[in-house]
Amino acid sequence: MLVTLREVLADAVSHRYAVGAFNVIDINMARGVIAAAMQRQSPVIISQGQGQFRFTPPEIMGPSLVQLAREASVPVVIHLDHGKQFDVCERAIRAGYSSIMYDGSQLSMAENMASTRKAVALARQHRVSIEGEVGHVSNAETGDLPGDHVELAADEQFLTTPEQALQFWQATEVDALAVAFGTGHGIYRETPKLEFDRLREIQKTVDVPLVMHGGSGLGDEAYKEAIACGIRKLNYFTLLSQSLGELIKEAVNATEEPYYHEIQLLIVNETQKHVARLMGIFGSAQRA
Repeated sequence: MLVTLREVLADAVSHRYAVGAFNVIDINMARGVIAAAMQRQSPVIISQGQGQFRFTPPEIMGPSLVQLAREASVPVVIHLDHGKQFDVCERAIRAGYSSIMYDGSQLSMAENMASTRKAVALARQHRVSIEGEVGHVSNAETGDLPGDHVELAADEQFLTTPEQALQFWQATEVDALAVAFGTGHGIYRETPKLEFDRLREIQKTVDVPLVMHGGSGLGDEAYKEAIACGIRKLNYFTLLSQSLGELIKEAVNATEEPYYHEIQLLIVNETQKHVARLMGIFGSAQRA
């Protein structure tokens, strides 16, 4: 069933678990994610990032994802990840997405709040949910932060403070809030320094579901600790994509005459296996 982000996160808040948000770039990954959700009886968020539109544009991907969601027996959110322009958010809404993220995290605090308020108005007009971000989650592979290249989470000014979280949430009234506490997008080239005390204080300060970006490559205990500290939406993509790439390489090398069509169900099945395990760790299994 197709639902909004607000709907699935309400139960996650009540029962202290996280709903996995899994980015997909094609229909086979999406089928695998939904198969995992139905297997584990878990709510799920299927995401497509603005940067992933080059693989399949939302005008094509959106209707397919919406149809898969409507056919599923579990709650499924179709979510735009890291929409950085209003026209991108509008494209996703027109394509049927039930939730959007407006990412103004590379703007100044004042500009981020003002722009996010406009995105919230757009979301409310179309009855979809909206996520915002305060602080900035860097790239785990390059350590990049706005305007510079530094080691991951080394620059304190880009981590979220409880005061910033409260100010941003009160100003924007987003349905979910992504915060920076030491994670990064991509594969970690070094062990990240996750500031769980910071995350715990943010949770105490704001009454909004918290979102963790940069979920790939962390240990299971880190996921559990983040959830205990208030994370209710947990984003995940890179490690799944990497595992699928390895699967394709193995499948191609295992035969003298590889065929593209024979790879498709391997992608569905591997995605299902990978995601189903995470749903158990995130605590969302049997919550549909």
